[in-house]
Amino acid sequence: MSCTSKVYVHTDYPNGFGVDTLNLTATMIGPLQLPVLPLIDASIFNDKPNSIASDIITEEQKVIDDYQSILIQSLEQNLHVKVIPSSKFSSESANEFMVRDGAVQVANNNFPLVLFSQGGINVVDFGKKKDPYDIFKDNPEINKNIAKLANELHLKTVLLSFNQLIVTGVNMLGIYGTLRLESYLYLFNKDGKLLIDVFGKTKSTHINGKELSDYKFQLDSFRDLAEQMSIEVKPYIK
Repeated sequence: MSCTSKVYVHTDYPNGFGVDTLNLTATMIGPLQLPVLPLIDASIFNDKPNSIASDIITEEQKVIDDYQSILIQSLEQNLHVKVIPSSKFSSESANEFMVRDGAVQVANNNFPLVLFSQGGINVVDFGKKKDPYDIFKDNPEINKNIAKLANELHLKTVLLSFNQLIVTGVNMLGIYGTLRLESYLYLFNKDGKLLIDVFGKTKSTHINGKELSDYKFQLDSFRDLAEQMSIEVKPYIK
């Protein structure tokens, strides 16, 4: 099953740029993002996903490696480039950056993990930031870390994939909420400069918050979302 997706591309290079290899250093699934407002309604609703948090995280752990495989396949087929995941990096220097145990702890009481695909490399201090744009786009630290990583591993590009489920709103008394899957791609050059960022989102679905199947439905929509994102990036890859 799938959800209709929307994709947005931003780049300072409208005429595109030459790339023959994409080094996919990380495919991530971040914590489920829950609403804060309206205060009482959101609080009532949030108790429901929080009560099954471990089950939701388990489902995300089941698909994280599939996400990477799906993304690689979509990018290679649509862009006609070679995509190399970090698990295939031959340099011993990569070990310094690799995530242990497949996750990084973050400041979140119920969803305390950013999950990484096998062999994932982390160049981010997530801290208490929640907005992916704050984490990956408007963050001088990540530019510096990517430049260091690229230099030590002799990479010309660094591609990051970040995904998360987000409850975009709730109704009165938190009886229902709206859920979607969001996906972000960030492509940097060897100097840590952001070349292009892509944002995709699935069509929101109404959920009562306590059914695990609702979250699985959105997680399973990644294939169509990755395909659409790859297609939208194609005009910029020369």
